[in-house]
Amino acid sequence: MDDTHIENASAILNGVRIDYYVGGAGLPPIILVHGLNSHAGSWRKNIPSLERVRQTFAVTMPVKSHPSVKLKAAWEARLLDGLITHLGVPSATIVGHSLGGWVAMLYAAQLRRAR
Repeated sequence: MDDTHIENASAILNGVRIDYYVGGAGLPPIILVHGLNSHAGSWRKNIPSLERVRQTFAVTMPVKSHPSVKLKAAWEARLLDGLITHLGVPSATIVGHSLGGWVAMLYAAQLRRAR
């Protein structure tokens, strides 16, 4: 990411480090969740446009989390919930790609703070 408006940050949640990019302002924030075998940098072309209108987070989920993809999605949804709590965000628009889309749907269906 070479955009100067974007900051790198991280959080430790239940002993797991979550790295993310954050930029922009405006509510509710947008949280971008990548697909399997990817990282937050996969959103690099989308972030500049999004951060012009909303605070935007691009999250890098841990590569090694759970051997079962089905359980990995649920685990990542709980991590996402922990990150949102850590950030102090009351609600957010969650956008996911591939596995990240599944994580976003699980979060919205089970944890009920997504829009």
